[in-house]
Amino acid sequence: MTSAQDLPEPTRCYVDGCDRENELLLHVADAPWLGGDFCLDHARMIIASTPLILTCGCALCERARRLFSGADEKPRLMGPGRWLVSTESSSYLLELDGSGAGTVIRHVGEGQGPAPEAEGLPPAVAMGLRRDGDPIPVLSADVPVVGRPWTLKLDIRGDGVPTIRNTTFVRQVVADPSI
Repeated sequence: MTSAQDLPEPTRCYVDGCDRENELLLHVADAPWLGGDFCLDHARMIIASTPLILTCGCALCERARRLFSGADEKPRLMGPGRWLVSTESSSYLLELDGSGAGTVIRHVGEGQGPAPEAEGLPPAVAMGLRRDGDPIPVLSADVPVVGRPWTLKLDIRGDGVPTIRNTTFVRQVVADPSI
């Protein structure tokens, strides 16, 4: 498949119990190749939590990005404050100052397990990422919402070039966990 015009039409959403028709065919993993037909609600969740779709150049991923690029921007988390955000596979300690800048520390494998919202999706995997356990400068962070993946814009390399990280589904948000 080389162009969006040559792509097969989706049939029914692969998520158990959904059964909606004719929405979007997604490419979700490379090794082994994995894809499926999803309704727009489930596609939105998968796109938010699957970095492949955000970076892949295949026609499936390009079509998905084009379809969702016009979506409203999510509200940004503003400081000052401190939050412990637990996802399916990891936990994040986020500290922001009054300007919304700060740091986040990711603790891989300290998540709260599968989210009910992820039923029928591929299981969340706790994978180690660069600088896990270290304070990473935060350029911006979306407001974390339980039952949705969370997006952060980070300065992982330390040179101001942003890295977008999308988490697995958020399970719990605790404001100022030191109290």
